[in-house]
Amino acid sequence: MAREKNPVKEIAIFAIGIGLLTGVGGTFILSSKGMSNAPELLGIKRNLAIGLPLIIIAITHLFSGISVLVKRKKWTIHCCRASTVLLAILYFIFEVSTVGFFSTVVFAILIYGAPIAVYLKSIAALEEMA
Repeated sequence: MAREKNPVKEIAIFAIGIGLLTGVGGTFILSSKGMSNAPELLGIKRNLAIGLPLIIIAITHLFSGISVLVKRKKWTIHCCRASTVLLAILYFIFEVSTVGFFSTVVFAILIYGAPIAVYLKSIAALEEMA
């Protein structure tokens, strides 16, 4: 017999996973020596312009994912929603400033679809928590 999926755990695992991935990426970019000679992005050193938003995304996702697992309150689900929207907004800014809007079609669909997927899953999670 298959076990029932728990939408609360799914949201928490997604948030923690995205937080870990972006945290590792942001750490590598910030500490990269090869990025020191790269041209500036929006008037900021490239490693800072890319690495700091990744670290911000990582912190917000890790905070919201861990708080969902620990607290299991409605506000934690809303934090997950907000952190995923922040991910899409920061990716939009990055995409427009580097390659142009919707130039990386497959990856852009995944990033812009993430808030929708989290929102739909969070409806089930909020119902389970009630």
